[in-house]
Amino acid sequence: MKIGEALARTKLLKNKLVELQKLQRRTFFVEEGKTKEANFDELDRELSKVMEELRELKLKIQRANLNTYIEWKGRKISLAEAILIIGDLRSQLAHLDALETDSKFGIRSLFDRKTKDEVEYLPQKSRVELLELKKKLEAEKTALDNLVQSTNWRTEI
Repeated sequence: MKIGEALARTKLLKNKLVELQKLQRRTFFVEEGKTKEANFDELDRELSKVMEELRELKLKIQRANLNTYIEWKGRKISLAEAILIIGDLRSQLAHLDALETDSKFGIRSLFDRKTKDEVEYLPQKSRVELLELKKKLEAEKTALDNLVQSTNWRTEI
């Protein structure tokens, strides 16, 4: 099984787990004198099987991510490190979005007058410079994510 297949299987198993838990919760109480819609113990056994398979798949994926290497920016890095780098890039992009929407980044109109005691705050980067930085980070994130995805579909676990 390839990493990509295992990831798809984990998604299916997570959905199955949620559905089984909902069913168990919904059918826990039974109206007196009525038959059970679902047997708690059978659902519990099925939940345990799904959780065990999910745990085993996650461990296999983790091992593969730690033991599979890709070439990135002239370095050999593990898939695990690449995934962390992608997360870091997403965080940086979110931070830059927040900077861009900061109220101090406002544009004064010609009619706005500064009082003599008011302090003027100027951004260290223009919006255009921030946009360029965000484009660069987004391109880097996309390229690395694509490399990880393609590697996932070639790598056996």
